[in-house]
Amino acid sequence: MVFTALTASCGGGGGGGGGTATPTGLTLRITDAPVDDLCKVHVKFTEVILEPADGGTSGKVCYVPTGTVPSFPACLNSNEATVIETAALPQQIELTSLDQGSSVALLDQETLPPGEYSQIKLLISEDADTFVIRNTAPSCEVQHGENLRIPSSLQTGLKLNVDFTLAANSLVDFTIDFDLGKSIKYFKNSDSYQMNPTATIIDTLIADTQFDGTVTDSQTTPETPIDPATCKVYVYQGSPAQPDDNCVISEDSLDPTACDLIGDQPYKSADLIGSVSPYNFTTGYMEDGDYTVLLACGEDNTDLDDDLTFINPSVSINPITAAPGLNTVDFVIVDPTP
Repeated sequence: MVFTALTASCGGGGGGGGGTATPTGLTLRITDAPVDDLCKVHVKFTEVILEPADGGTSGKVCYVPTGTVPSFPACLNSNEATVIETAALPQQIELTSLDQGSSVALLDQETLPPGEYSQIKLLISEDADTFVIRNTAPSCEVQHGENLRIPSSLQTGLKLNVDFTLAANSLVDFTIDFDLGKSIKYFKNSDSYQMNPTATIIDTLIADTQFDGTVTDSQTTPETPIDPATCKVYVYQGSPAQPDDNCVISEDSLDPTACDLIGDQPYKSADLIGSVSPYNFTTGYMEDGDYTVLLACGEDNTDLDDDLTFINPSVSINPITAAPGLNTVDFVIVDPTP
């Protein structure tokens, strides 16, 4: 994709006409899909690295905290990389608060040299500022936090492939959408949590599509046998052959493709909001396209590949061609067929 120049006018005192060229820059936003058994997920981002499109040794851009040197070896060679210090890093972000389309800026219009790029890499710290708090904790306070292990955090970072060309006097704006339900696993043997980050990256300026709707409990006995509290809305790209929820990996696995053969993984998900029927939901943003939207009900454990009950929309026919803005999809939970 090619990004052209953006212009803006600013109000304020003082006369005079004329304009100023928009500086070439990068904005990175963070958002996330929900996770069930954790009330807080704090993650500290320490560095951001952009890789050149030609795959060569030169042309890297490395964003590091002000007054520090890069921890990634390739960023230490001035012949290979441009190092940009920024006060935006390090930044601790609480991910569970960023659902239903909300986001926070990790980098905000930071200087970025014009050029062609193919990958954005995030380095995440495993220190005391990266931790989780369980729903079973006395309260969602920092003192109840537990270490979150991220095996690939500093060795390779989280790699996000995105091809783009940045022209002079232009801005790019991307949103990185973490899927905590797929990223974080609980391991009973060690009684610990591990994060193998799973995320997608979208162009913020064109990803303007969301799904919203209601879920109505029309069972003869409300909440029985299907309890809406165990339901979640999943969005799949295209027409999934075998819809699935979570993927189980071994505790020491660093293989990012380990989930590829275990059913079709959801692209987006959304929790149900409300304590009585009808419940509401709103997904995060995505680009226009064809999607299958399903309601999945059942105990969804992050450390298991569950067999859930999937419910189709009450009116819409999947797949749905989503248009910009809100696309409404409603569900009705009825008594199971004998």
